[in-house]
Amino acid sequence: MFRYLRRKLRPVIGPVVGVCLIAYFTYHAIQGDHGIFARDALQGEVDQAKSTLDALTARRVEMEKRAALIDPKQVDLDMLDERARAMLNVARPDEVVVFYPKPAPAPAQ
Repeated sequence: MFRYLRRKLRPVIGPVVGVCLIAYFTYHAIQGDHGIFARDALQGEVDQAKSTLDALTARRVEMEKRAALIDPKQVDLDMLDERARAMLNVARPDEVVVFYPKPAPAPAQ
């Protein structure tokens, strides 16, 4: 009986092992740490980081432009006047001062 069973199962064992190996590697190619779903999640993080970088780069360029206007070698008088008034909190009697609320800081992630 055992010989009969062994003789019948011998041609089936190779293909079954092959199918199991293919299923194993296919599963990990899709679900694994370096699979398709993980790649998509990482791509989303990369896109978010790029948008943050673009926003911070734009903010830095704007700050550099404003800093260049206060350069001691070449002072922009309007910028100097604006900064002096903001720091000293003064205005002329004939001026109208409009205060804008400060934007809320972005939540830390």
